[in-house]
Amino acid sequence: MRRDIGNILVFITVLAVAAAVIFDRNEDKKPAEDAPKANLGGVSFPSPPPLPDPVQPTTDAQPQADTPATVRPAAPRGTTAGDLLSGLDLPQGNIVMNVWLQACHDCMPAFEAWRDLARAGRVDSWPVVNVAYGRATTSWASRYGVEKNLVMDRTGSAVVTPLGITTFTTLVTNPAGQIVFNGRPGTPGFVQGVERALGR
Repeated sequence: MRRDIGNILVFITVLAVAAAVIFDRNEDKKPAEDAPKANLGGVSFPSPPPLPDPVQPTTDAQPQADTPATVRPAAPRGTTAGDLLSGLDLPQGNIVMNVWLQACHDCMPAFEAWRDLARAGRVDSWPVVNVAYGRATTSWASRYGVEKNLVMDRTGSAVVTPLGITTFTTLVTNPAGQIVFNGRPGTPGFVQGVERALGR
């Protein structure tokens, strides 16, 4: 009888240890539910699949004498936008970076203001990168003039979350990645502020 009780206790102990091991392994596989989610205009996106590896530009041709040298733009400090920008070549110097969410309700006045500037040719000479949070279509971006150098920050982890961006925002960054202008299209002095930050 004592032997049977001893065997039962050993069996229960082995079961408890096995269950604890299995439970710990399953806990390691669970996604982090407390990970911060970027919120832009009151809309949260689920985490989409990771971005594919960017296509590297070819550099076979040498720039002509009258062509300004181009460089890969620097990622804003505090972000991991380098991969997003790796396929882009822009003139050396400061760049303009629009960060936005397609169809974001409170962003629409800024989209409309940018569209009006683009139609008037006011932004044609600016070296612009457009960073869409989540996903964006080129047809929608073209409607508002934000299709130039369009890249996707699908999860918000590259630019949106690190910089705490919550609405359509225009940044100007220098070659060292420092943000030298932070504004919103349609606000007083916007064009002048960008021009000043570009050294014009």
